[in-house]
Amino acid sequence: MESNGTAPQLGGGRGAIQQQQHLGLERHGMRLDDLGRVRAIDEEAEGHASSLRDVCDEFVRDTVDFQRIADGFVAIFDSVSAAVEREKLQAIGARNLLKG
Repeated sequence: MESNGTAPQLGGGRGAIQQQQHLGLERHGMRLDDLGRVRAIDEEAEGHASSLRDVCDEFVRDTVDFQRIADGFVAIFDSVSAAVEREKLQAIGARNLLKG
């Protein structure tokens, strides 16, 4: 028993093994996050990536909204175009009746 009243840990114990694992990961540019998942990028880059993902998600939502609005305009223009074509044909027919 050690002088502080605790039993000595053989081989450094679980904490020493985890520390060695952390050092081995860091040597290869990786780390463990708070949940014990292996991460290959540093925390700052991970924050930037998360921010970029949020901005991209917002851009995709905006693009989908724009597409929906543009499709609405196309539908309106198609219906107005058809109405104009009908009126034009009626005007040509009326003119031909008057000439004839």
